[in-house]
Parts: sequence; C-alpha cells; structure tokens
Amino acid sequence: MLEQRPTAVAPLLLVLGAACALGAGWLPLSPNSGMAVTALGIVGAVLAAGPAWRWWTRTEQRLR
Repeated sequence: MLEQRPTAVAPLLLVLGAACALGAGWLPLSPNSGMAVTALGIVGAVLAAGPAWRWWTRTEQRLR
C-alpha cells in the first residue's frame, strides 16, 4: 500500500504516473529508456490509484 491515510499526494502521484506512462513516447530517449519510463509510470499510477480514490471519496464526503 502506498499510503495508510489518503492525502493529497496520492492524486498527484496518479497524475504523474499517468503522464509518464502516456508521455514517455514523445521524450527524446532511447527506446529502452522510453519503455522503462513507461513501465515505471504504469506501476506508479496503479499503486497510486487506490489511495487517490480513497482521498477523492473522503474529500467529496467532507464537501457534502
């Protein structure tokens, strides 16, 4: 688990991971480096998705 208590860091990590996964192909890197950045972005986004979802639902409940 990435975080025990969901904080605002989890959605930022989710966005950063998604940006790395989707944008690595446009970076001027060697093919192997681009694949590594994509893989790290996918893993980061998957690990941050659960805490980000908990943070979102918790924040949404506070706003009601």
